[in-house]
This record gives sequence, C-alpha cells and structure tokens, in this order.
Amino acid sequence: MSWIQSFQDFPGNNQTQEGIIYMQIAFMLTDKCNALCSHCITSSSPDTGSLLSTEYICRVIDDAAQLSKNQKRFSICFTGGEPFLYFDRLVEVVNYGHQKKAIISCVTNGFWAVSDKATKEKIAVLKNAGLSSIGLSFDLFHGKFISVNNIKRILKFSKNFGIRIAFKNTVLKGSLRAGDILKKFEDIIIDTSISIDEARCLPLGRAKHISSDKFLYNRNVFQEKCNGVGDITIDAKGNVYPCCIPDWPEILCLGNIYQNSFSELITKIRNNYLFNILIQKGPAYFLPFLLKEGYDFTQKKFVNKCHLCNEVLKLCEKDKSAGKVLEEVLEKWRKIKEKEKEVANIILSWYE
Repeated sequence: MSWIQSFQDFPGNNQTQEGIIYMQIAFMLTDKCNALCSHCITSSSPDTGSLLSTEYICRVIDDAAQLSKNQKRFSICFTGGEPFLYFDRLVEVVNYGHQKKAIISCVTNGFWAVSDKATKEKIAVLKNAGLSSIGLSFDLFHGKFISVNNIKRILKFSKNFGIRIAFKNTVLKGSLRAGDILKKFEDIIIDTSISIDEARCLPLGRAKHISSDKFLYNRNVFQEKCNGVGDITIDAKGNVYPCCIPDWPEILCLGNIYQNSFSELITKIRNNYLFNILIQKGPAYFLPFLLKEGYDFTQKKFVNKCHLCNEVLKLCEKDKSAGKVLEEVLEKWRKIKEKEKEVANIILSWYE
C-alpha cells in the first residue's frame, strides 16, 4: 500500500501530515545511460544528459523528512538512466538521505564493476554513505551491454558488505526468468537473501518499437485498481509524478521541484479527483464513458493496469473529445464525493 492511501477521506481531506504512514520517493538522478536497451521505458541513452541538481534533491529530502517525521522512516531510491555515471553526486545524496533517516537504495546495470578493485571500492564507499540495497538490472536486454562477470562482482562484494540485492528482470514472451539467470551465480549467492523484482516489459518509451506479439498481456487488467499512486518519482528534469512508471501522460505531472517546494506539490495528490478514481476504481473506470463516444478499449490487449492507464490518459490529452469525456467524469466524481462528505457530516452530527 502506498503512503497516500492512508488518507481516509481522500481527496480533499482535512487530515494533517500525521496521516502519512510511509513515503517512497524515486529520484531519476539522470536520464543518461551507458547502454541503449531496446526496452528502456525512460528512453535513456548515452546521448541524453539531464542531471538533477544536488541542492534540489536535498531540498526534497528535507521536505520528505519533515512530512514523515512522525513515522520515523521514509525510503529513497536513486535511479536513472544510470546513476553510477555520476558516482560522486550519487554518494553525496545517498549520504544526505541517510543523515535524514531515510532508507536508501539505488538501481544500476553494473557497468562500473569492471574489476574486483573497482567494485569493492565503490560498494564500500556507498555502504559507508548509508546505502542499504542495490537494485541490480540484468536480463536479456542489459546482457547485450553488461558482462556477466560485472554482475558476479557486484553480488560478491554486496554480500561481503551487507548490502541487500534486489535482482531486477524484465521479461517478454520466452525470456529467461530470474531464477534461470540467477543459476549462473549460484556459487556466489548461496546462503544469501536476494529479492527478485520480475516485471513484464511495457510497450512504453523505447519499447514501443518492440513487436506487439512479444509482450505478455494480462486478461484481468480491466479489474485492477491502481496501487502505485503515492510512490513519487522525480524525473531528471525535476518533474514530479505520483507513480513509478515513466513515460507518463503529462496530465499526471504535479509540477517541478525547481519551481515549487516538494511539500506544495504533494498536496496536489490529496486534492486530485483523477488520482482518487485511479486508487478506488482503477483506470478501467473511464472506459464505459469513453465507449459511449466511440473509443473502444475492450478489444485491445494490455500488459498491466499501468499500460491501460497510460493509453487512456494519453488519448484524453491528444484528443479533444476524449479529453471532454474525462473532464465530465471527473466533475461527476467530484459531485459524488461532495455528496458523500455531506451525508457523513450529517451522520456525525447525530452523535455530537
């Protein structure tokens, strides 16, 4: 459950910050990457070059620490692109987050682990800075750019320094599963606790160019609610989004950390009826309304609810008629919620 779902009267509630139970923030430190993976949802590459300001990352961490002060913990993940391309900056912000009592992780493809010496040194520095875990991306896509030996070194020295590993594997039809890949490292990871983060490849970002028959589709996607709103992501340009799946529709953007404080941007989640619908009903809630106007999603295939959400909201952004449908649905939802609140207040008054 994401932290924002802890607000009982969402959106437009009058609870204080104490209603937050656990905040999770992902900083896309950069959109630059040494690799050019065909599945990359952020379309990162050696030719892109946005880089988050250290000063503004620290400002967000300060705000997050304040918002989470009564919960005594929050989590931060530094991702990319490839954050190890800017190692000194990565160490600096990891250390700052650790000082603010955050649980710190990062995601990497391991390009930097070219020798035992280099691997040991970097992991030691990050451990001392306060890093708790590493999300290690290695699959059929990353394997074209990264040596298996790099992955072995990271697994070995992470184990030695007590840094947890989350093995990240993105799959298409016929892809090797994480368990099969990890067999290559069984002599290293034995007696080690490794979590597996295995995800279906989404046809977003650069993966839009992958043949549609390669994806693993989900038949139950129309029944799924969103459990990701509240897992905040800040992209390499400072734009803030309420969920963790990049290639976002712009309608989801809360604003930019270079223009507004993080605390100000977070309030937009609580007061947004679109996010309220996604949490309580899921993106499929909009489909019957769109169908009446000739937009039929029921015959299409989707990888997961995030894929469906992306398709629905981007249609509403680019198509005026679909956008009008969205506005009408949100207005109806607003009236429903206001009526519910009115009834709830009447009931509460009976007991006063």
